[in-house]
Amino acid sequence: PLQNYEKKMKAANPDWNKRDDNSWKARQNKINEYAGSKKRYEVTTGKQDDGSKVKQTETKAANNTVKTKTVIKDPEGNKDKNVEHRDKDGNIVKQKTVKKTVEGTEKLKTKYDEDGNLIRVRGYVTGDKEKRQKAKDEKKRLKEEAKGNRKKKRQDRKNEK
Repeated sequence: PLQNYEKKMKAANPDWNKRDDNSWKARQNKINEYAGSKKRYEVTTGKQDDGSKVKQTETKAANNTVKTKTVIKDPEGNKDKNVEHRDKDGNIVKQKTVKKTVEGTEKLKTKYDEDGNLIRVRGYVTGDKEKRQKAKDEKKRLKEEAKGNRKKKRQDRKNEK
């Protein structure tokens, strides 16, 4: 989808620069998040060239973390929300992603330990069966990864004693 967006924007304007496009930056931040990359682009909020709206807020949360919330709403009515809690070193502590489309909603909450390893996954999906099954499979895979990380952490603590 991001490549399609880039092609569409280049076709409309050959001088288009993705690094100056907030919609591209916000979408790329989501891709980087899913890929495990810590690279994030600074996003300017407001109405974008492609008709979508981007809103980003940063606040201090309880437990000395910084909460960054990014909402991208496109003209078709689809909405992507990403909430990240980062500690003072910039590591992701908690993360919540919500995708609302015309077909349904997908919500996934993930929690990380101090080393950046996934330790907990929660969430749900509404909508058609095929989409639900894909999301369930992904959630199951993430839960197995989290379980393995918790087990490894317990084993490491046990070996330290």
